[in-house]
Amino acid sequence: MQKSKIKIYSWYVLLLIGHIYFWPKLLDYIDLFQYSSRIVDTLRLSINIPIYIACLAFLVRFKLCFPVFFKVWVLVAITDEILMILDGFGTFGISWDIQNILYMTPLYLMAFWYSFKSKALWQNTENFRFNVNA
Repeated sequence: MQKSKIKIYSWYVLLLIGHIYFWPKLLDYIDLFQYSSRIVDTLRLSINIPIYIACLAFLVRFKLCFPVFFKVWVLVAITDEILMILDGFGTFGISWDIQNILYMTPLYLMAFWYSFKSKALWQNTENFRFNVNA
């Protein structure tokens, strides 16, 4: 009984940290979209839209349709981020690159967890706020 309480409390702590991280990151992303004027920049930023949707669904606990779409899209976005890091590594300095990697990693981890560990997340979906399959 004690172990399950610790697991529940640690889950709530992770969700709290996720909320503290996600909302400023989402506002930063929207602000970046506002300042991108070229179509190439807009398309590059659009790759991450499903990542933010998956993170939002993970944090506010609702189930999205098309789990295969999110699995594929998370892999595409992570691959794109890795290619962008490798392409521009050292351009602004190694410390900036490491800081950027540490800044973006929790976002991709939340989206990865939502997309690939969803069977474990959806076992008790009747408790979720928005369940499209109910």
